[in-house]
Amino acid sequence: MIDSGSGYERRPRMGRASRNKGKVGQRELVALLRECGWDGAHTEAGAQSVGAKVPDVDAPGLPLWIECKYAKAFKLKEALRQAETDTTEDRQPVVMFRLSDRSGPRDDPFKKWMCLVDAEYLLLLERLKAMHWGKGEKADG
Repeated sequence: MIDSGSGYERRPRMGRASRNKGKVGQRELVALLRECGWDGAHTEAGAQSVGAKVPDVDAPGLPLWIECKYAKAFKLKEALRQAETDTTEDRQPVVMFRLSDRSGPRDDPFKKWMCLVDAEYLLLLERLKAMHWGKGEKADG
């Protein structure tokens, strides 16, 4: 990334098709977050193009820095490193991804949104959930 002196860092340029594919993925992810109860989920339209450090997808109250990847293939380490570098102190970096390749078996798990997050963070969330709802109880019941 290049510091232009304006406080923003320019990211290397990418082709229009890549940007459009990324936008499709971000809109899909916003829709998923809204389905899961994060009604304020949104993208920061245009912010990444000027290099502002904002998550790809955001939702008020959700303490995650979401790096969204929607492609046939991507470099997992680079995506996680980008989320970790860009995140703020009060957010957990996470890479949410889905492969855009429509070929292959219908039940391919990579055709749904997946996430890469620190294992300790995930285990802590599960422990807190168990403490809050108790064993065997469900969140909506």
